[in-house]
Amino acid sequence: MARRKISLNELVGNLFNVPVPPMQSGNPDEAKPTTIRPDARAVHFYEYHAQRLGGLSMQDMMALALNAVAAATSTPIKTEFELVVDRFKHLFQAHGIPQIHAKHIIDSLGNCFPLGGMTNNDILLESYSPSVKQALADIFGVRTDWLSGTADAATGVEPIYSRDYAYPIWNKLRAPLELKGVKLLSRSLLAVTSESDNGMEIEGQSYPFDVLLFTVHEWQVDAHMKFKTFHLNGIFSMANKEARTCLQALLIAVNHLEDSIQLIGASYSQDAITNMKLGLLPVDSFENGFPSLWNPIDRLSKNIDSETEMLSELLLSS
Repeated sequence: MARRKISLNELVGNLFNVPVPPMQSGNPDEAKPTTIRPDARAVHFYEYHAQRLGGLSMQDMMALALNAVAAATSTPIKTEFELVVDRFKHLFQAHGIPQIHAKHIIDSLGNCFPLGGMTNNDILLESYSPSVKQALADIFGVRTDWLSGTADAATGVEPIYSRDYAYPIWNKLRAPLELKGVKLLSRSLLAVTSESDNGMEIEGQSYPFDVLLFTVHEWQVDAHMKFKTFHLNGIFSMANKEARTCLQALLIAVNHLEDSIQLIGASYSQDAITNMKLGLLPVDSFENGFPSLWNPIDRLSKNIDSETEMLSELLLSS
């Protein structure tokens, strides 16, 4: 997976890219007492630039920097319609899908989306029917209320606490999504952990604390266009026996599907894991560096009990 280059301006912009409500009262120029405790590296940074710019005090230099950040990132709260347009376009841009292919993908689930909707916001909103939103939610594994601009989380980050969750997940794995005119090249079941997760010992077996389980679809639109989608199935706390049984049984059952779906384990940075848990668009989080790969069966399903074996057999026979 290619590493995406991010500029310093983009990092700062993303850090503060949250709408700030207007001040309710008082003089906006009135300074309130505050105490800032930078580390030694930051002190050196500000002292150097303060002297370079004519002998300013370090406090004045820090105030200038903070005011500049606030001024550069303060934006009015976006309307619901603006969020709809932004999220619609970002959904395709984040997955590397050109506009002409985006229309084809939407139409593949029985819709007729006008090409002008990709460039004209008014046409986009007029054509953004509930069926189009549902099609996008199905293809990219996102929430329809996020697509409507009424929710902050793109994915539903449901914690798994019962083995009963294995059945709906298994049914989705057995019956993959089909798109007319878009070929499904491959599917993977991706178990994701944090690189900084040192794990825990349970009955002599080392487990990570949390596992995020994704279904990954690789699609081919034409000879020159391929893209991947990531569907979050759930977050499994391995300290919970029910969750552990559910995940282990799913991995064993999927391992019996042979070549129809591939099992992969990957560890990403803690920042990427946090973003996934917060419900950010999965593909944005997966762009955060290169993962460390591991075998899910060896790490998560080596020593299984009779309950796990029984659940996996029930899944395979259902």
